[in-house]
Amino acid sequence: MTFVLGLTGSIATGKSSIAQIFKEYKIPVIEGDMIAHLVQAKGTDTFKTIVVKFGSKILTDDGSLNRSKLGRIVFANKDQLQCLERIIDPMIRLKIQENLKKLKKRQVPLIIVEIPLLFEKKFEKMMNQIMLSYIPYKLEIKRLMMRDNLKEEEAKKRIKLQDSIEEKKKKTDIVIDNSGSFTQTRKQVEKWLKCFLFK
Repeated sequence: MTFVLGLTGSIATGKSSIAQIFKEYKIPVIEGDMIAHLVQAKGTDTFKTIVVKFGSKILTDDGSLNRSKLGRIVFANKDQLQCLERIIDPMIRLKIQENLKKLKKRQVPLIIVEIPLLFEKKFEKMMNQIMLSYIPYKLEIKRLMMRDNLKEEEAKKRIKLQDSIEEKKKKTDIVIDNSGSFTQTRKQVEKWLKCFLFK
């Protein structure tokens, strides 16, 4: 039987670094963000719908999606963000389900599904357990400011668009403290993985 582990966190909490550790162990990782990029790729129906809704101002010179421009629009207005999500969410869910089905057919023992908005988008039922990449709120603000070159108020505004990291922590099976070094994070993930493989 295949075990499906949902991997989530909040913005700038380091989910990708945890996913990378699993990849190093040759464990398949379904990446929600990558799927989101694929469904919005130039020429897709989803892409066309986004352009109709938000206009050509969100395109690059070569006609593909300018994610920075689109991000500035939707993160500044909750209604716009919800509109974008209504366009892309059904396709993301479908693609994740398709990938899970393919991997389960191969009878792999463990699949990681990395979804930033796992709780917000109600993906819990697809998972056997959920792992959270956790860092305290103040550190989340700091990392987001550094990562995306944002002012503090902009960072706080983006974080508020998701459920709080503390609320997610209450609903999670496995908490990985990602506030220290990568080595410290790796030790926690490897400890869980060892328990899983030899249980």
